[in-house]
Order: sequence, then structure tokens, then C-alpha cells
Amino acid sequence: VNSTPAPFYPRFTAALYNDDDAYSSSSSSSSSSSYVPPKPHHSSSESSATPPVPDESGCHMPFIYVPELMTFIMWNILYWTSFWLSWIICPLMQDFSTAGDFTFGERVRSTLRSNGWFYGFAAGVLILLILVFMLLPAKYKNGSLNPIDPLLALANVWGLLLIILSLSYGLVEFPKKWWRKGNLELELQRYRYEAVTLLNKLETAKDNLAKTLKLIKRYEEKIEKEDPFWPFIEQILVKCPPEYADVGHGEGTAELRYDKLVSLNGDLMFQKHAVQVQQLLYDNLVRKAINMEDILLSKVGEKRIKWAFKRTIENDFIASIQRFYYLYLKPIFFRVLGISMAIMTVLILYCECTFSFKVNGYSLSLLALMITPESIRQSDIALTALLIIPLTYLVVCSYWAFFQLRIFNYFRLVPKFSTANTILFGASYLGRLAPPLSYNFLKMLDFEGTSFQQVMAGMENMPLIGTQSIYNYAPIAMLLLCALVLFNVFTRLFRLLHIRKFTYDQPVTEKDIAQGREILESERSKHQTAVA
Repeated sequence: VNSTPAPFYPRFTAALYNDDDAYSSSSSSSSSSSYVPPKPHHSSSESSATPPVPDESGCHMPFIYVPELMTFIMWNILYWTSFWLSWIICPLMQDFSTAGDFTFGERVRSTLRSNGWFYGFAAGVLILLILVFMLLPAKYKNGSLNPIDPLLALANVWGLLLIILSLSYGLVEFPKKWWRKGNLELELQRYRYEAVTLLNKLETAKDNLAKTLKLIKRYEEKIEKEDPFWPFIEQILVKCPPEYADVGHGEGTAELRYDKLVSLNGDLMFQKHAVQVQQLLYDNLVRKAINMEDILLSKVGEKRIKWAFKRTIENDFIASIQRFYYLYLKPIFFRVLGISMAIMTVLILYCECTFSFKVNGYSLSLLALMITPESIRQSDIALTALLIIPLTYLVVCSYWAFFQLRIFNYFRLVPKFSTANTILFGASYLGRLAPPLSYNFLKMLDFEGTSFQQVMAGMENMPLIGTQSIYNYAPIAMLLLCALVLFNVFTRLFRLLHIRKFTYDQPVTEKDIAQGREILESERSKHQTAVA
């Protein structure tokens, strides 16, 4: 293939082949939405899939090398598969899993109706964008527009916005979370405070479920077995928890309409799941809080930790090692981990704010400066492994922060009690965040013209929302948002709105945690009685 080479990993390729002209010639060519295969370095008789022999300088093709055409095809498959899954299939399956209808066909129709407004609005926006593009003067257009280009641009701008918001929170709060875990007394105060909150949520969930069960009882009392609606009531009764047997009589208004029974079925599934989740969260918190109390009680006059929920070690030597680990080593480890993550946060923020600025053709991003011809020649595998560390940190911080938002409490992933709705919600949003996060990371590395970027090159044809200026300079806003999170500006706004939340920046009074202490003492007594 003798077409002009696209700028695939320009500095990387130049380093491998010791060809200084590779980077200069490739940097002048523009990215295209279609694949432009690179010119082979060796003669045309060689297979492009076979790694070339070493050149005169002794440079070898990297062990992890994959031909550009193959990576382009792979990224196309991965990107568009995740795109349709996260934007179409998962949301449809999510609504299907929560639909309260009693037949497969009715659930499908209900799912299509509930998503019709969103997809209709999205289609209208796409048509509007295409019309605006057609009416724009030629000097404002970046190239020809394919029907799929607005989808690319909108999806990635939306994802970039979510990435900026989630990273602004995660890059600050994630290191602070591990630093605070090094203070055992403060962690115990937080557990006691949250015990009150979770117990209230559990009681509220149980009350809501009890009201739903009483309404179901009312329908059961009102509908005769010969009634056409009775088969639907039977399906609802099968899903009722064991507590339904304790319902003496029904309460509420029982309207004999199909839509009311569908709503009742959906409410039952929601309330039953809510009770299960809140019960598990409360039990886990109680266990962690009582374990923390046991650890702190061993600090004075004890040689071993006397566990309430675990088996106490009888061997004095092993017990002393366990006590030393929980009281001293583990807190130190958390503090070191928090400091390490804080350093990584500073590195990421510096790279986010400087990758768009260049001096003498080189990006100011530290991650980009790490990738030199010498470092590639020495060990491409070690360099790749090293770059995985900041990428993993970005992924963990953004995804962790995303699921910390209060608005998504309903979709919280809980072991053993995560419903299809919860898992599909997480899959859809994580799939939407992955491409813009990867694109942003390549920007920090100062890579241009990679196979992944060529797959997404079509979005550059969209004026304003597809321009590189958004992807180059929008991440700088992350620095301001991180400062707001660091100085607890949002927490202070919550206080002005009378939204109570446990915070570490204010000393917690005895009154705040006294109720939590009583709850834990009650749970400890219940456990000791059950064990005895």
C-alpha cells in the first residue's frame, strides 16, 4: 500500500525506525474518519503483518506490536459495540427489567413507550445539527459530514462533561478517603453517625413495603377467583416476601384496572429490593463498626483483640501480631496510600492543564515527556506497564466518584442484591465514559493519529462541539472544580440548604454520635444473645 501515511504514534514510530522524517511528515497530515494505512518501512514483498527485521541501528519491532490495520478494525468493533450497547440496548433492557407488566409483549411495549420520548428528542437534536451544518458557510466547516458524525460528537461531549465532573470529585476525595482510614477513632465516629442514617432508611423502606403489602391484601380480599384480574393478582402474590403472611387485613383503595395492577407489581418489586439493599448495607456497617470498637478496645490493657463477630485468636504470639497489624501497621499503610494517591492526583491535574500547551513542538505534560525514543528503545513493555498506572488511577477515580453521587443511590451495586436494573445502569454509564476517558488520556500522552483517534475522527467535522479546542481546554476547568471540592464549598452549600451529611472538616459532637453508639450496643447485645 503506497498511500500517504497517517500519523500513527508519530514519535513512537520514529523512535522504532530511527527515522526523523516520519514524525515531521506525519504531523502535517490531517486525521480522517477513514483508515489510511501506513507506508511499509521495508519492501513491498514483506507481509505487513510480519514484524520487520532489525534495521542498521539494531532497533526491533516491539514485542507488543499490533499491525495498524488490525488495531483500527479492533477499535471500530469495540467502540461501536459499546456505543450501541450503552446508548440503546442497555437502557431498553433496564426499563424492561423494571416494567411491572405481566406479559412479555406488554413489557416490550411499555419499554418502547418509556424510551420513545428520549430517543425521539435525540433524533430531533441530530436532525437539527445536520440542518445547521448544511446551512453554515464553508469556512466554518471542517469537512464533509456523515450522518454518524453528530452521534460521535454528542456522545463524546456528554462523556467529557461527565468525566470532568466525576474526576473533579474523585481526584480529591479518593485520596482523602484512604488518608482518613488511617484515623481509627474518626472512622468509628463516622460509622456511628451512618448507623443512625442507615437505620432510618431501613425503617422507611420497611414501612413503604408494609403499605404496599396491605394494598395487595386489599386487592386479594376484593377480587374473586373467577374475576379476569385474578391471574394478575396470583402473579403478584408469588412475588410477595414472607412478611405478607403477617398482614391481617388490607388497606387502601383497590381500583380494578390493569394499569393499577401493573403499577402495584412494579412498586412491590421496587420496595422489596429496597428493603433487601438497606438491610444488607445496615448489617455490613454494624459489623464494621463493632469490629472497629473491638480494635480500639484492645488499645488499653489488652494483648489481643476480642472480636464480637470473629473468632478470637488464642495463641498469644499470633494475637499480638494481629493486634499490632490492626492498630498500627494498617493505619500507616492507609496514610502512605493516601499520600501516594495525592501525588498521583497532582500529576494528573498538571497533565490535564498543560497537555494542550507546547514549547518547541513538545507538550508540557509530564506523561508525554516520559515517552522519548530512548525510553521506547530501552523497554517498550516497561513503559507500557508504567503508563497503565495513571490510566488505572483515572478510571478508578472517575468511576468511584460517579457511583458516590446521591442521585444514583437507587442504582448502587450491592453484593448479592444487585438487580438487573442496577447492573445495566452501571454498564451503560461506564460504557459511555470509557471512550472520552481514553481519548483524554491519549491527549495527555500527546499521541495524535492513533487507530482509536481515527475511529473518533468523524466528530471533528461537527462545528463547535466537535472541535479539538473543547477536548484540549475543557479539562482545565477540572482544576477549579477540584479546588471547590478540596475546600468543601459544596458541603457548605448543603449546610445552607439544611441537607445533613457527615463531614470530616467539623468536629462531631457527642450528641451526634450518641444515638449511633446506642444502636451499636443494642446490635452487639443481640449478637451475643444469639451466639449464646
